[in-house]
Amino acid sequence: MAHEKEIERQKNELREKELEAQKLQIELREKELAAQAEQRELRKAELIMQERLEREKMEQHERLEGQKWALEMDKLQRETTLKSTDLNVKEKAQNDEMNVIKRYGDALAQVLSPQPDEVTDLPSYFRGVEEQFEQLKMPTRYRARLIYRYCRLGLGLCAVA
Repeated sequence: MAHEKEIERQKNELREKELEAQKLQIELREKELAAQAEQRELRKAELIMQERLEREKMEQHERLEGQKWALEMDKLQRETTLKSTDLNVKEKAQNDEMNVIKRYGDALAQVLSPQPDEVTDLPSYFRGVEEQFEQLKMPTRYRARLIYRYCRLGLGLCAVA
């Protein structure tokens, strides 16, 4: 009986060791599964983070493109405004210059007569023209344009500068 008890005890020990080995295998398998689940979660979190970064990158790119487009539009609008203003200033200056020339021309028409045919009368004629220019305080840049219509070009004596 002692031998049977011994065999029974050894069988029990063997069963316990087998159960313990199975428990260890189950624990190991559970740890492996938990590690796999954790890796999946980490991979999922990594993918979510990558997706978020890509989305933020796209949003930032779109924002930059929008700002670039807005700056380009602003630049074009400023250039257009500048050109328009420049044209208006030039047109106004030209109109002002034309008005000034017309005003001086009208004033000269009231006081000047055509250039005389006699060569001996020319010095006094031009002295009178210069006096009229001075009285009217006419700018020198308009004088040649305005006297031109009073000169007789056929004589070749009136050289306009």
